[in-house]
Amino acid sequence: TMVNLNMNMNLNDDYSNHPSPLDPPTFLEPILDSCMCISSNVRDKHGAIKPYDTVLIKTMDSVPFSRADRFIVDNELADMEISSNSSSSSSIEGGIEDVDVRPQQSKCAYLICDVRSDAIYGKVYHGIVLQRSRPTDVWQMTNEDCAIKAMTWDGIREGRASNQAENPEDEISAMQHLKQHLDNTRGRPIPAHDAMRETNIIMPLDFL
Repeated sequence: TMVNLNMNMNLNDDYSNHPSPLDPPTFLEPILDSCMCISSNVRDKHGAIKPYDTVLIKTMDSVPFSRADRFIVDNELADMEISSNSSSSSSIEGGIEDVDVRPQQSKCAYLICDVRSDAIYGKVYHGIVLQRSRPTDVWQMTNEDCAIKAMTWDGIREGRASNQAENPEDEISAMQHLKQHLDNTRGRPIPAHDAMRETNIIMPLDFL
């Protein structure tokens, strides 16, 4: 059976009447938390306690993306920005900014494990989420795995200068926007694994 439909392919109900295409609205500048990589004892899933030197913890400061490369943190990953963006594309100038490197009394940290793949600006690591109930407790491995994307600030600056296809600032902004939208829709924070299950979109645990 054939049906003749009178369709005007030049018109669309949601087509803008604006004479020229408009750029999409820009995201807000993302906020990054400072972090440091420390040596610490960790209890594994079998109850054995072992020392690890790649435990990633938050410290006390948070700054906008455009200022985050000025952090001074005395550890191997000081020049790394960790994430699981297009408010400003200008070069970052100015002096180095001190960061409060006192560890947060956080109940969550991340164990950086083996490299899984290379990325444009760095590498993607397999990570394990760590938890503890009190600051004096030993970190405990959970059953939750994660991806840790580590990028050097030198690589990010060089990529911006050469107009690389991947833009870390936009990538982080988009994930923060989606997570905030879901939180506002439900009226409460939504765990990242629940958001990913419902949307089939990768959601962040942290931006460090």
